[in-house]
Amino acid sequence: MANVSMHKTYTFGELHNDKLNVPFLMAPFVAVIETLVAWQERLSVRDTLRDQDAHLLSDMGISIEEARSEAAKPFWIN
Repeated sequence: MANVSMHKTYTFGELHNDKLNVPFLMAPFVAVIETLVAWQERLSVRDTLRDQDAHLLSDMGISIEEARSEAAKPFWIN
C-alpha cells in the first residue's frame, strides 16, 4: 500500500526531521499532541480513501481490496 504522508522535509539539499526541539518537561505533552495529530490524519486519509471510486484508486495504483483493507484499520494502527 502506498504511503501518502511525508514525515521529513528537505531544505537546500539537507534532510530535516520534523521533530520539535522542546524543553525536557514539555516533551511528554508534545508527544501526546503529535500522537493525536497523527491519529486525526490517519482518520482523514482513511475516510478519503474509503470514499474514492475504483477509477481514481486505479490511477493511484491502489486496488479496491487494498483500499478497503487500509480504510478498515483502526486509527491507532499505522
